[in-house]
Amino acid sequence: CFRLCIQDATKVLFVALFYAVLFPGGYLMCGVTLTVYYINDRFCITRVWKPAPLVGTELTKFSRKFFFSTALFAFSVMTAYFWAGFPYDNLCSCKEGSGTGCDEAYPMDLEYKLTDRDDSTVYTTIIDTTKYYYFCRQDIIKDGIFPPIPSLAPSFVWMTNDQKNMTEILGWLSIVIMIGVGQMMFGNDLIDAIKKLYSFAYDPFEVKDQNVDFSCVDGIFGYIPSVMDGGIEYPLIACDIKDIDKKLIGWSEPSNGYESWNLISDIPVNSRNGISVSDGVHLFSIVGHYPPEWRARELAMGEY
Repeated sequence: CFRLCIQDATKVLFVALFYAVLFPGGYLMCGVTLTVYYINDRFCITRVWKPAPLVGTELTKFSRKFFFSTALFAFSVMTAYFWAGFPYDNLCSCKEGSGTGCDEAYPMDLEYKLTDRDDSTVYTTIIDTTKYYYFCRQDIIKDGIFPPIPSLAPSFVWMTNDQKNMTEILGWLSIVIMIGVGQMMFGNDLIDAIKKLYSFAYDPFEVKDQNVDFSCVDGIFGYIPSVMDGGIEYPLIACDIKDIDKKLIGWSEPSNGYESWNLISDIPVNSRNGISVSDGVHLFSIVGHYPPEWRARELAMGEY
């Protein structure tokens, strides 16, 4: 069973939006493709695939915030560019502008021999009604013109009036969408960063000592150096824990206790309090715990 990743669905949608003006049929193909993927995935989820990992909604939130907004912006900009480039023949009429060759006079009623791009010979005759054209590049993307708005770029002389009006609307709409997409992606983060420069989060009247000791908070754990191994049930402790509060470890093993999972227990000892290593060599981390007096008394009495 073919397993569709989220990247495949987004690529299909992005391509359909990017070339929507040049190929409107892409909408239909995109819809059919996503429908087939949906039916296929629905079957695989219930019949073939194993349960999905609990990865949460971060991936979908990221895709919705960044990809779909970027696809919408690309759709609006490329729509304006494609509309502006029609008819893509790179020819402008001499009546609409002054270009190379427009001011030259050619003898009429004579047969001219021309060679096209395929090196084929073509014969033509200039008469009174012959229209003159000059080369003008209509691919404004390569010219670096942004936004593609005719009122801001008078060089768009090849456009018809309806084409200019439509491109004008699409160009300004792309600017509005660009601002909206930027605000959606980075607006809140930028505003928060500016607020932090001119505001103070600390309030001495709100942040007060509640007279709750660290040792009074149930479920709070300390940093206990340990080594994780996928083949072992519990973490391997890599420090001496005889002088710390056991509830700081964060997990419990009622059968054998913590010493069975402490790497220190694997080091041969020479005496009750020493290990057989040279002086000054540290093999394990040092962890210190300094409880308040009342908690120290409880620990001394064996209350954990």
